[in-house]
Amino acid sequence: DPDPVKRYQQAEQLADDLRRFVEDRPLKHAPERSLIIGTNKQTGLIVYSLQGEVVQTLADGRMNNVDVVRARTLSGEVDLVFASNRTTDRVAGYAIDPSSGQLSPLTPGGFDPALTEVYGLCAYADPRDHLARVVVNSKNGTLKILRVFQAETGWQSVVERTVLVGSQIEGCVVDVRRGWLY
Repeated sequence: DPDPVKRYQQAEQLADDLRRFVEDRPLKHAPERSLIIGTNKQTGLIVYSLQGEVVQTLADGRMNNVDVVRARTLSGEVDLVFASNRTTDRVAGYAIDPSSGQLSPLTPGGFDPALTEVYGLCAYADPRDHLARVVVNSKNGTLKILRVFQAETGWQSVVERTVLVGSQIEGCVVDVRRGWLY
């Protein structure tokens, strides 16, 4: 497909909020297996190769923001994808299969941040425990930080912190070295 985004550029279905996943681990260094993961504001996530070919579509709801993080799990480090799902008011979570590059859901329906109108999102691995954290906010200015982890019974999330910022925010990024949220 020479122009994969073209199919999604109707006014109500804009491709947006791209994140790049680079396979750069020393023992698995394979930049050709890197991915670009984008949201389709109406239908879900679209996964592209670096050549612009659509390699996977996930019609899981109206995704707004997407982020990628490498975090510790029961089986070692895993690359995880998180997206704010405006259809379900939940955080969608996926693991990137290291062999195929395919995304698979961490848990059916995603993680519940106990927010109405989820909107912005970013993710990071906390340097203290290397577990995934997801920062998600709502249109009313409530921001929550979820710790997402793999337990013996499956993937779970816990709200670690709630902050009221007073107005709607969308995108965010965490500087893990300084411990700052932007």
